Amino acid sequence: MACTSCQRQTVARGEAKCISMTLPIMSYFVGRMVPSDVCLNVLIPQGADHDSYAPTPGQMMDMHQSVAYISFGTLDFETTWRNRLQSVAPNMAWYDMNSLSQTTDPHYWTSPREALLLTDSLSALLKNIFSEKAAYIDSATESLRADIRLRQTKLNAIAEKRPDIAFCIYHPALSALASEMCMTQIAIEHEGNLPSSGHQKQITDEARSRGARVVFVQAGYDESRVETLAREIGAEVVGIDPEGTEWTSCMDTIISTFERLYL
Repeated sequence: MACTSCQRQTVARGEAKCISMTLPIMSYFVGRMVPSDVCLNVLIPQGADHDSYAPTPGQMMDMHQSVAYISFGTLDFETTWRNRLQSVAPNMAWYDMNSLSQTTDPHYWTSPREALLLTDSLSALLKNIFSEKAAYIDSATESLRADIRLRQTKLNAIAEKRPDIAFCIYHPALSALASEMCMTQIAIEHEGNLPSSGHQKQITDEARSRGARVVFVQAGYDESRVETLAREIGAEVVGIDPEGTEWTSCMDTIISTFERLYL
């Protein structure tokens, strides 16, 4: 069994150190900062439900090769599985990355400010693990920071021009982004379920009164669940993947949507 990661070649067991993590989005940040000979083991596949997902036997085997587990520190999966994951890899260090977060949103990386904090924390951690690769990590970190700052600048410009932006989203995964940019996020999902008819009316009334022009829906969710609301308020449905392997692409989709529909 080999340890694999998104957009990386398979690395045979024993040939490289491996870093394990929960979601594909973490592999984006870590993968941007380490060379290709570092194996990234992502436990939850892109689009899978991390509230119910259980690692496969093969994934549990891959834990033996891991020198570290990088945890968001905000997901129930990590709390539920931590002891079992560490039991199969007793020498694996466990790192929670939410200690410096300035928000309680479990999807804190959707905020450029939080993404920069995460990047800095990861950079220090990775240099500690791979001290021989410190120069590479420093250079790669600056490149990643530049990409994040570029998106932050674009979002700030949008927020300055339209300080009253409101948007709808099925699952409230953009709370940190909305907070940083002083936008209003209107979540359709209510306590993890589809809203009741009464709550749906409240959502519709608020979205219409605030002038929401887009309904975001995350990968893995059924777009038909939001189409009725979109029709009623005259909004566009846009798919995003904030937990996927491409943070910049997700941000670019959000930015272009705001520019096209609000400016």
